[in-house]
Amino acid sequence: MPATIPSAALRHVSDEERTRLLEAAFAAAPEALANYVTVLDARLRVFEQRYELPSSELPRALGRGLLRDTADVSE
Repeated sequence: MPATIPSAALRHVSDEERTRLLEAAFAAAPEALANYVTVLDARLRVFEQRYELPSSELPRALGRGLLRDTADVSE
């Protein structure tokens, strides 16, 4: 299973560093990536339904204080 990286941590790094961290998380087990993406997609759909918010709007909602970065949101 890949490493857990909190979304709060990823917001405070450059795009290059974010890419490096995410690639490193799967370097040890590249076969896990497809499974992880499938699970992540399903979780994003649940999140979008629960909060009635497209995941693409999440950074803006957090930045404006419309949504708090709770454990549920960070996951």
